[in-house]
Amino acid sequence: SLMLISLAIGPMLYKMHQIHQQYDFGRDIERVQVLSASLSSWTTSQALGISLSDSSSFHLLPGWVRTCLGGLGIFICFRRSRRLVVLLAALVMSSFLLSFGANIGWSNSAQNSVWNLACEWFSPLSRVRSPYRFAYFTQLGVILLAAIASNHILRTARLSCLEMRRRGEQVLQI
Repeated sequence: SLMLISLAIGPMLYKMHQIHQQYDFGRDIERVQVLSASLSSWTTSQALGISLSDSSSFHLLPGWVRTCLGGLGIFICFRRSRRLVVLLAALVMSSFLLSFGANIGWSNSAQNSVWNLACEWFSPLSRVRSPYRFAYFTQLGVILLAAIASNHILRTARLSCLEMRRRGEQVLQI
């Protein structure tokens, strides 16, 4: 399926790359760096107001409970559907890394960032103004994995209650 998608989208991406090269289009790297996520953005949860750092302007963490349930969801999904795990894990990890934008690099300078290399290699990235918005896909993946884990936990609890009733044991009604 990836080959089919590459064949379908490849010519369009190649044409976009040529046009970007021809007109030398790109965003100001300092602006992109300001609108990129930082590590403190990912350690701040808006829901409970819990913050490990006060310097974050973006609150990107979907919540500690959802994140832990999402981690549990990876293991639960892996037993059932490895394709789903690979898809959601790739979505979460790639969007997590892309949300850092120009803040990922080997020096403090935005000019020497991994983002610049990625923009040269994949030119449509040079049009992105605020990379922190890739965090929405990270949050979506984490919440989907948390929902899968919650569903599994509730189903397991329900089945164990039914098994206890069948044996005639007293069951606490939830």
